Amino acid sequence: VAHYQGDYEVAQYLFQEAIVLWREMDDQAGLGSGLRNLGQIYYELSQYSDANLVYAESLTFHRAIGDPAGEAMTQHYRGQLLRALGDYGNASMLLEEALAYHQANGDRRNEAHALSHLGLLYSRLDMHDTGLDYLERAIEIMKEMESPWVQAKALTYYGWALGDLERVNDGRIALDGALRLQHSASFLREAAKMETLAHRGRIALIRGDMTLAEACLRPVLAYIREHGTQGIEHPGIIFTTGYKTLTICNRPEEADQAMQEGYAFVTGQAKKISDDQMRESYLHIPEHAEIIVQVEILATG
Repeated sequence: VAHYQGDYEVAQYLFQEAIVLWREMDDQAGLGSGLRNLGQIYYELSQYSDANLVYAESLTFHRAIGDPAGEAMTQHYRGQLLRALGDYGNASMLLEEALAYHQANGDRRNEAHALSHLGLLYSRLDMHDTGLDYLERAIEIMKEMESPWVQAKALTYYGWALGDLERVNDGRIALDGALRLQHSASFLREAAKMETLAHRGRIALIRGDMTLAEACLRPVLAYIREHGTQGIEHPGIIFTTGYKTLTICNRPEEADQAMQEGYAFVTGQAKKISDDQMRESYLHIPEHAEIIVQVEILATG
């Protein structure tokens, strides 16, 4: 419950306490699940190295007891992590394997989850037809589920992918649908709302509606300054969109502030990634590379 509500500190504490108990009882199934859940908390806190370590340990326990369902779920979440780190090759392999397991076992909810993550991944690789197909399949499945959080995430990814293709009207419809779900009484993750709102601003930016773009991005940047980036999957694209929006709106000092904040975030996260290859792939994610180059330009300008 604490995780769903976005109370990450409480969720982390509870999972860590449960893991201690499972170790004392030598409950390998419980350890596999608990470590996977803890990994998801680390992921949402952008503690990527910690997430990768506990996912690896989770897989060890699931494989030791011959638990293919648990193994598939951990591979699923590790694939999500590697996608966020820009390791698209390994991420797609893990997510496709998890997807095949979910489909073979009739797990529609996690099938939709895997499809949505793969859809965004393939869109980021410029495999747009495949990416949109996966996302549309995910959204169709999620219409059967009474889960506004899951459906809103897929619609946000879909709006992002459509924005990349400058299909602004379709992107607007998808993101407005996500925002409606996120404003329902049962939706408690404010950070996810902010991420969707930023993408709505990005669509407005592409359309040239700068009044709306600025109205969307300002509260998102203010939210990050007050609460940090925890619970936001892709802060980099928020900072780049904020910079572009504020620059066009002739707010140069605020634009530079957004870019400097993005630079501090990206370089700070990179320093925490212990694996050299993961760090490099993270820094080469398009919006992260854009932030680094732009700050270098600002420094010499």
